[in-house]
Amino acid sequence: MTLMPKKTWPGKTVLELKELANSRGDHMADWVEQSLEWAMRITNGTPWETLCNYSDTANWYRCVVWDNGEAVHIGGAINYDVHHAPSSIGSNFYKEQKILRNTVPLIITYKKK
Repeated sequence: MTLMPKKTWPGKTVLELKELANSRGDHMADWVEQSLEWAMRITNGTPWETLCNYSDTANWYRCVVWDNGEAVHIGGAINYDVHHAPSSIGSNFYKEQKILRNTVPLIITYKKK
């Protein structure tokens, strides 16, 4: 299961987002888990066009760990007036000390909450 926490902070470092994910679930999602989430959404009936061609309806960017071990923004952030598709992958990579605003971790949990 994936979760996005309610954002109640102005900014957190990537390390703090990872720690938040660890405290509320099992860990912050990586690029494979993010891809599996998109696949599951399509399997559950969300048209791929919604994920790829239309503006994200999430309030905040999601932060995931990419294959290089650094964090990246996923999707858009309507509270930040950024209209990217949910499958949009940011072009910047962030190390653990980078402060990110308008961002929540995409949390992976194996437990029922």
